[in-house]
Amino acid sequence: MRAPANDDSNWVKAADQTTPNMFKQAVWRAVANAKAACAAAWRGDCLVAGEPGIDAGYLLIAKELQVAGWAASQAQDSAGRKYDHLWVRGSPATKDWNATKLFNYGNGCLITGDGAFTAHGWYTFIGDDPAPPPPTPEQPPVTPPPAGACPVAPCPDLVWPEATLPDGWSSEEIGRPRMQFNSSTYVGRWKDNTLVVKRNEPYCASIGMSPMADGQPRAACPLRPDGHADREALEAWASGGFKLESQNGATCVAHPTNPVMFELNGGNCRLCTVRTFKEGKPLCGGWF
Repeated sequence: MRAPANDDSNWVKAADQTTPNMFKQAVWRAVANAKAACAAAWRGDCLVAGEPGIDAGYLLIAKELQVAGWAASQAQDSAGRKYDHLWVRGSPATKDWNATKLFNYGNGCLITGDGAFTAHGWYTFIGDDPAPPPPTPEQPPVTPPPAGACPVAPCPDLVWPEATLPDGWSSEEIGRPRMQFNSSTYVGRWKDNTLVVKRNEPYCASIGMSPMADGQPRAACPLRPDGHADREALEAWASGGFKLESQNGATCVAHPTNPVMFELNGGNCRLCTVRTFKEGKPLCGGWF
């Protein structure tokens, strides 16, 4: 996709064109999905790599827009110089493209609100209809941190060790996660997923969560109690990051500050780990 340039008379600035709410919502959904798809690249609304990561950030968001059916690409000229905004076609039936500036150069943080859509505005291509932007290259697979990289002890076993399989459990469990998601509907529209260890009372005791108040042992528990300073780091280590999966045409939107919560619009969504286990499969929560 060529960027509008001063010497290209085929591009006309449509200064007075408004940006429909549906278009804005599609862009912000793509941002949320990009965060969920590559959680390791983000810290809140900022790219971990800062300004040097902006090009990769635009590619992540463009890919999510393409998956949702929008033509989108980071703009570049014929010499390959990239521009600090994202081109998104308003709809397949028009030749109107929005130059959406999503990142602040200098810190690699998102521009929030309508400012993202007015920094450059709309352009109309009046020449021959340009071909849709080429598909964004697939991002390299996210490699989860090694299982031994425990950030703060004690840490649970991530998979069932052969020597200590509980009575009645088959050797088929070896290599499968020794954790599960407890999935539930949280306040209002949000779906919540708590990563818990299972059948591991010694671990629950080691973090003060067993025995329970009635004196009974507790064999399933979160990686740390609610509000504990180490919980987020341990969940990130055990999961390798979180990603959303969808089916039946769902739009899955990650919570802006809590990586284990999401909302959905139609269809079904679920939360999965980036880390994979036996047969290369991640650990996933229930479908909503």
